[in-house]
Amino acid sequence: MALFCLSLLVFALPNPVFQAVLFLLTSTAAARAGMGGAFWLKKLRFVLVFGLTLFCAQLLFNQKGPALMVLPPGQLAITVRGLVRGLTMALRLLNITGASYLFTATTDPGDLAYALMQAGLPYRYGFMLVTALRFVPLLREEAGTVYAAQLAKGIPLDRPAPATLPQLARYMFWPLTVAALEKVDTLAVSMEGRAFGLYRRRTYLRQCPFTRGDGALIALSLLGTAGVLALFYLCPKLRACFSYLDFTF
Repeated sequence: MALFCLSLLVFALPNPVFQAVLFLLTSTAAARAGMGGAFWLKKLRFVLVFGLTLFCAQLLFNQKGPALMVLPPGQLAITVRGLVRGLTMALRLLNITGASYLFTATTDPGDLAYALMQAGLPYRYGFMLVTALRFVPLLREEAGTVYAAQLAKGIPLDRPAPATLPQLARYMFWPLTVAALEKVDTLAVSMEGRAFGLYRRRTYLRQCPFTRGDGALIALSLLGTAGVLALFYLCPKLRACFSYLDFTF
């Protein structure tokens, strides 16, 4: 719910000042989770570079609005709209990606699925979520095995180029597809042997109860989001303060 509310605020607040506040909030949460500076510089370095690329593209090629600086030889200008829109787009990307990664890095997939099932989600869908998440590392390991086997056969997959893309698809995609189908078939036989889906409800070895802290966090997320949106959209004076930074400048 906290992730959903933050994502809603990212798209509902149309200026870079609030986006910067949300970015600081996400970075603070990452620091409290023990990630620190490695959160952006190591874990999400590609996203950080891509966000910087979006900012530079808007800054150089969005020529609407008053000019802040004219770049030599006078063909390009840095405008207010380009600066504002670049900051907004870059911070939106960083906020959504950072909050989503923080959620997946601090939440055990099994605990999430079990909590949802114990809260009322049909266990068929919960098992589908757990299985999909558990297949990711298995397929990654299988891809490494296939890659090493193809290199041992003399197939030059370690020298990627546009001309070798058909080879890469042929010698990596098909073996991985066959391996995935074999694992799915084995899992289906195992589930049938254990009478999966026979009963409407299932038992749980590990309980994930809904606590007061969970309820307090959900209530705080909803009330905080509703309060910020009401304050921004229902208070003309506050909107007037940020009118020059509006996304629709």
